[in-house]
Amino acid sequence: MSAYAEDVVQFDVTGALAQHGAAQVRATTRAWFDSWEGPIDFEVRDLTIACHGDIAFARSFNRSAGTTKQGNHVSMWVRWTACFRKQHGAWKVIHEHVSVPFDHESMKPSLDLEPTRR
Repeated sequence: MSAYAEDVVQFDVTGALAQHGAAQVRATTRAWFDSWEGPIDFEVRDLTIACHGDIAFARSFNRSAGTTKQGNHVSMWVRWTACFRKQHGAWKVIHEHVSVPFDHESMKPSLDLEPTRR
């Protein structure tokens, strides 16, 4: 959590429509970790970083896999984007966006998609 600015805004796939501030992001992140039973496998693919001055953007596809406390095996890819600002000599996340695509006909999330290898 030390990478997040105190006034971070997060658009996540869990929780509310938006989290405002490091305390809310911390609470949502803790709840997400607490929903897993045992280890969580995490993969980052196609990480791209662009930086100019004291602003930087990063994007990637991220996969989380493991077993939930309800006993469901999960393996899903999400789209991740973050904006960083250099504050007092350290890079801090000031905005983070995590999303999954959805099928516009069924209005259900498309959790079975996988990014193509580049």
